[in-house]
Amino acid sequence: MRKFLISVAASSMMASSAFAAPHDPLIVWQGGATITAVTAACGAGSQVGNLLQSVYRPRLDPAEPASGLSLIGPRSASSFLRTSGNDQMRGAGTYAGTWLSPRVTKGSGTNTGAYSLTITPSVIAATTPFVTIRGTIKNFQNTVGCNLTFRGSYTLRPN
Repeated sequence: MRKFLISVAASSMMASSAFAAPHDPLIVWQGGATITAVTAACGAGSQVGNLLQSVYRPRLDPAEPASGLSLIGPRSASSFLRTSGNDQMRGAGTYAGTWLSPRVTKGSGTNTGAYSLTITPSVIAATTPFVTIRGTIKNFQNTVGCNLTFRGSYTLRPN
């Protein structure tokens, strides 16, 4: 009976750990992103040279949620969660995200678009100390035709 209970307990622990995210809390890189280009559709709110706070969270394990990126300006914020493309958002793909307007009056719903990102190093691991991202977010801040290009530097956030 004792061996049976130990076997059941061990099987139960192995089954539950298969569904748990291996990194708790999830591992993120934080830093800054400089806007290097914008299209005319973006309007005056996003200007070349502006520095945005940013957080990058790649999917490090299949049990974790989809990769995400945030860009936070002085008056608004956007988040992007990968819906297609490379698991760590490298290359081209699509996103679903949220935009908060400068007066938090619009953008509370989900917006969608595409991204094209060059991320180095080529594979991100839980111990990667530094990440750089260069790329473009299309339909930035839920504005059709607003394409924002940026470059960012990120360091591993101590957990």
